[in-house]
Amino acid sequence: MIIQILEHRFVASVDREQVEEFMNNVARPAWEKAGYKMIRFAWVQTGRPMKVGIVIGELDSFADLERVCTVKEMQECAAEFGRRFPDTEVTRRMLEVVE
Repeated sequence: MIIQILEHRFVASVDREQVEEFMNNVARPAWEKAGYKMIRFAWVQTGRPMKVGIVIGELDSFADLERVCTVKEMQECAAEFGRRFPDTEVTRRMLEVVE
């Protein structure tokens, strides 16, 4: 099992409701279509002026990570995210869960 964690560092002026609307109505359906089994979004309190949102998704394997990038809805989601939130820095991490 692979857990993908995306940390989004938004500028302080970003509207949290706009971000949440995007995550629920654009990103979540795209991630589901791409095959993510579990998707969670949360805000993190950092004590800094920026706003940080974390998205966590679960996939079966590293091969799925390569495949999801080719799904049309994921590409459209990424492009739309860039248009709506151009000043956002995104960091991606993958964890392999060994059972």
